[in-house]
Amino acid sequence: MATVKVERTQVGRSFWLWWVLASFAGWTVGSFVSDTAGDAVGEVWFDSLGLILLGTSIGSMQWLALRRQVSWDGWWVVASMAGWAVGALVNLPWGLATGWIVGVVVAGFMQWRVLRRQVSRATWWLLGSFVAWFTGAGISLALPWCTGPCSGAVFGVVVGAITGAVLMWLLRQPRSDAPVWLAGDESPAR
Repeated sequence: MATVKVERTQVGRSFWLWWVLASFAGWTVGSFVSDTAGDAVGEVWFDSLGLILLGTSIGSMQWLALRRQVSWDGWWVVASMAGWAVGALVNLPWGLATGWIVGVVVAGFMQWRVLRRQVSRATWWLLGSFVAWFTGAGISLALPWCTGPCSGAVFGVVVGAITGAVLMWLLRQPRSDAPVWLAGDESPAR
C-alpha cells in the first residue's frame, strides 16, 4: 500500500484554543459523569470506574481537536483511557491518590507513544504533560471551595493551556516519515 503525503493544517492559536476547550470539556464532563456514576456504584468501585470514565471523556474531547493534525488520532482516546484504566486498577488496593498519579503517568506515556509516530521531539510531551497535570492539581487543590465538576473545569483549563502549548510546538516539528493528510479528509492516507 502506497503512502500519499499531503499538507497538514496550520498549527496555531486556533488549535491551542480548541485544545484548551476540549480539555476543559473533557475534564468537566468526565468529572460530572464520574461523580454521578460514583453515587450508584459505591466508593472504591466508584473511584476506579470514575478514573476510566474520566480518561475516556478527556481523550474523546481532545481527539476532536487533534484529529485533523495526526494520522493515528483514534489511538489518542485509547491511550488516554488505557492510562486511566491502569490507574483504576492501582486504585483498588492502594487508594485514589496513588491511582490518580499512576493514571497520569501511564496516560502521558501512552499518549507519547501515539505522538512519537508523528512528531520528531515527542519525548518533550512526557515532561510537558507531567508538568501540566501536577500544576493543574496544585491549582485545583488551592481552591478548596471548588470541587467535583468545578475542580475538573479548573484542572482542564490549566492542563489544556500547558499541554496545548507543548502540543502546538511539537506538531510544528513533524517527523519526515510521518503520514499526513489535508484537513477535512475523512480517511487519512496511511
